[in-house]
Amino acid sequence: MNFLKALLFYPMFWLRGLILAIGRILSGLLLFVSIVIVIIKINSDTNDMSWMTALMPAIMGFAIFMLMEFYDQILLKLNPTNNELILYK
Repeated sequence: MNFLKALLFYPMFWLRGLILAIGRILSGLLLFVSIVIVIIKINSDTNDMSWMTALMPAIMGFAIFMLMEFYDQILLKLNPTNNELILYK
C-alpha cells in the first residue's frame, strides 16, 4: 500500500506549484468569462443566449478552485513517509 501512495504522492508533490498556478489562472479566467457573458446577456436586445452559457464557466471555475483547495489535503493523506509535512501556499 505504501508503494501505491508513493507512486501517487511524489509526482503530485513535484507538480504541486505548477498545478496550483495553472488552476489559479484557469479559475480566474473562467470567472472573468462568466462575468463577461452575464454582461453581454443583460445588455443584449435579443434573447439568443441562455443563462446556462454563463453558468457553465462559473461552475467549472468553482470546481477548479475547490480542487486546488483540496489538493493539499489529498497530498497530506497520501504522504507515504508518515512524517509531518508542511505545505505553504
